[in-house]
Amino acid sequence: MKKYLKEIGIMTGIIFLIPLVFSIFNIFEIEIPTLIYLLSIIAITFSSGILVGRNTKSSAYKKGLLLGICFIVVMFLLSVILGSTLNLNMITYYLIILVSATLGSMIGIQKR
Repeated sequence: MKKYLKEIGIMTGIIFLIPLVFSIFNIFEIEIPTLIYLLSIIAITFSSGILVGRNTKSSAYKKGLLLGICFIVVMFLLSVILGSTLNLNMITYYLIILVSATLGSMIGIQKR
């Protein structure tokens, strides 16, 4: 369990670091398309799924689903704290996170 928490902590730290980098771009008035934001989250959850998949012995899809659910819970709580409302775009965003984490873990177990 500790190894999963360590990996989730590292990827969550990266998730918090990327908006900081995007904010620096915003300070210098560099326009970043919203697709870049989405692709960065997909890459982070996919790579964390690969890390989880490499460290599991079986049922990587279950670990990937668990990882995706953990990310979704963290992001949902942050959105509730920041006052965002749940809409279709957010649900789609959460489903993309869940699928990318699951696929990453399934690929990770094959690559170990």
